[in-house]
Amino acid sequence: MTILFFGAGASYGSDISDVRLPPLGYGLFDELLRQDATLWKPADLIFRDRNFEEAWREFAYGHCKNDFVVLRKYQNALASYLFDFYPGPNNLYMKLTEKIIASGRRWVGPTATLNYDILLQRAYLHHGLELNNILTVHGSCNRLANFGETIEGDLSRVKLIGHTIRNVESKVVFEREDFDSLSNQGYVSEMAYYDSDKKSDINDQNLLLFKECFGNIASFARGKIIIVGVSLVEHDAHIWEPLARSKARILYINPSWRDNKRFKEWAKRNSVKYSIYKQTFAEAFDLICQNLGL
Repeated sequence: MTILFFGAGASYGSDISDVRLPPLGYGLFDELLRQDATLWKPADLIFRDRNFEEAWREFAYGHCKNDFVVLRKYQNALASYLFDFYPGPNNLYMKLTEKIIASGRRWVGPTATLNYDILLQRAYLHHGLELNNILTVHGSCNRLANFGETIEGDLSRVKLIGHTIRNVESKVVFEREDFDSLSNQGYVSEMAYYDSDKKSDINDQNLLLFKECFGNIASFARGKIIIVGVSLVEHDAHIWEPLARSKARILYINPSWRDNKRFKEWAKRNSVKYSIYKQTFAEAFDLICQNLGL
C-alpha cells in the first residue's frame, strides 16, 4: 500500500499558472488583512513578518485572552477565506485525479492532508472519487458544527475559556451559498486552530479521531509513504511519531534545503528508510504518479 501525504507546500505549489492559491504561513496574514482589514488590523503588530502558526498562540492568549467568542470570529474568518480556493484545470490535484480515473482507479488512496483548504477534495468531487479516501488530519474549512443550536445563534451569549464543546451536529459543504447560510445560523468551523497544538474547542473528538486514524495508517504502512510539501515539525507528535514507527519507505518531496536537512537528520535518528527529492510538487508530479502506479 502506498500512502500520499500532502502539506501546505503542496496546495501552495499545486498550480504553476497564474491562479490564486492558498499562501504559506508567512504570507497568510497579509492575505487575511486584504480580505478584512477592519477585523485583522488590530492584530498587525503580532502577525507582521512572522509565521502565522508561531504568532497565533501569542494572539490567542494575549490579544484575545483565550476568549471563545473573540477567537471564533477570527477562526471563522480564516475558514471563510480558505473556502474560496478552487482548483483550475491545470491544478495538480485535478491532474492527479484525472490520472486515477484514467488508470481505472488502480490507486485510490489513502490520502492524508494537513491543509485546511479543500482544493484536493474539490478535485476528487469533480472526478467522482470517494472523499472517504481523504483523511483531513487537522480538519478542513468546510466542516461546520451547529453551535448555534446550543445558544440560539448568538455567540455573544457564550463565555467559554479553556473548555471544549463536543458531540455537536456538523455538516460538510462545498458551495459558498451553503457555507454562508450555515454561518448565519450559528454554525462554526471545526478545523483545528492554526497553532502548534492543532486543537479545536468544538467537536474536538473528530480531530482526535482523524489524528488516530493517521497514526494507525502511518504506523502499519509497509509499502511507501509519499510526503509532499510537509515541513518537519517534531512537536506535531501525532504526525512524526507514527511515521518514525513505520516500516514503509518515505519519499520526502520538498524544495527547501532546510526542510530536507531537518528531515534527513530525523530519518537517520529514527532509522527510517527514506529518499529525499529537492523538488516542488510540480517538478515531482511524474515521480509521484509513477510510484502510485498511475
